[in-house]
Amino acid sequence: MIPVLRQAYNAAFTPEKYKAMMADVEEKLPGQLEFRLAETPIFVPAQLRDKLVQAGQDIIKVLQRPDFKQLTEAAIPPHQRVPNEDAHATFLTFDFAICRDAQGELEPQLIEMQGFPSLYAFQTWQPGSYGRQFDIPDSVTPYFEVADDAEYQTEMRRLLLGDAQPEETILLEIYPEKQKTRVDFALTKQFWGIDAVCLTKIKKRGRELFYEKDAVKSASNGFTTASSSTSWTATPTCKPSITSPMMWTCIGSGTRTGFSASASLLCH
Repeated sequence: MIPVLRQAYNAAFTPEKYKAMMADVEEKLPGQLEFRLAETPIFVPAQLRDKLVQAGQDIIKVLQRPDFKQLTEAAIPPHQRVPNEDAHATFLTFDFAICRDAQGELEPQLIEMQGFPSLYAFQTWQPGSYGRQFDIPDSVTPYFEVADDAEYQTEMRRLLLGDAQPEETILLEIYPEKQKTRVDFALTKQFWGIDAVCLTKIKKRGRELFYEKDAVKSASNGFTTASSSTSWTATPTCKPSITSPMMWTCIGSGTRTGFSASASLLCH
């Protein structure tokens, strides 16, 4: 989408560099990546970047309306309601299609959105995997409102953990070792110390939930199993809120070709 960068990247691209990138991923995250990585990042011009950000902010404004819950009250069936709902989700993930408007200009169109994080660790790691093999200019970045990897990871730590210890927060999943997104689980552990825990491994005592942690007795709760000791997990102490976008990644798909690949969005 930025012609000069696209032409330079394509001219320097070789299948050998792509294979080297994939070998680097496998070396650093062995056996974790089960989906395809695109041969190239997507170079997004500033005008489209601003449209993407504005579209996200416009949706957030609707969600923050004082009467939003009243307007959407009937959307959740009574048998699927849970107690202690937060006022807002801590995270929002938007899936946009890039289309052309009546004037032929590129614009985003919302496909769906999620109220939970998805690939939030992998998306900060993936641009570096391109950069280690290909010449990515400093004029583009995957970030919007943070400066670099370190600031992004610090802000994510604040949102995920608050003042709590990493063992007090888990990434709850059903059979995490079988999920195609497990590469993100591995990086979440690497960046923030948060374990991916299978739903079947959670133990309940009264109104408290526990999971096995490193077979070391936790003096804070005194709850043990016959085979090993456990450490307790709790929700983070940070306040949930709808936040501004920090970075974007892209997972493209097309039913005609069966194409599905993950690519970083690099913006001016």
